[in-house]
Amino acid sequence: LYKDEFEGKTVLVKERIKKGYRTEQLDEEIRSSRTRHEARLMERAVGSVNVPRILKTEKFRIIMDFIEGRKLKEVLLDMDENEVKKACSEIGSMAAQIHNLGIIHGDLTTSNLIVEKGSGKIFLIDFGLGKFERKVEARAVDLHLLYEALKSTHFDVLDIAWDSVVKSYSKNVDDWNEIESRIEQIKKRRRYK
Repeated sequence: LYKDEFEGKTVLVKERIKKGYRTEQLDEEIRSSRTRHEARLMERAVGSVNVPRILKTEKFRIIMDFIEGRKLKEVLLDMDENEVKKACSEIGSMAAQIHNLGIIHGDLTTSNLIVEKGSGKIFLIDFGLGKFERKVEARAVDLHLLYEALKSTHFDVLDIAWDSVVKSYSKNVDDWNEIESRIEQIKKRRRYK
């Protein structure tokens, strides 16, 4: 990732670099297909959630709007209770919207949410581990990862944050009870005996 200039504006470039341990042909195919796939995920999400606008996709690079701001991970604990509720409600809504589009983010954490300077809008970034899928298991895993991220990094506000995520998410999907049940199953699978 690096900042650059494109058509007179500051942009963010995500470039997949060559891996020396792969054959050249395989490496190019993997980097090219992953770049195209990530761009398709982001383009599908546009209009439903705040994501950086893609300006150009090249073989191994995505050139997109640079979102000036800070990661939610860096600012969540500085927020008052109402701000935490509002931000996490928005996260729940965003997760529901992408899931309704058949998008699994794959790395739904506060490190991949940017609070835009000035507007305060929250942008979802880094779809590099994402995929197109509608299964309950995949959606539950996405949400469970968010829960674990909140628990490990924002434990002081975990209850308020997670409750806000759940309330918002559950209002925006039809099968919340099934997803909630699957999240509980995932939690049990992860416990050591």
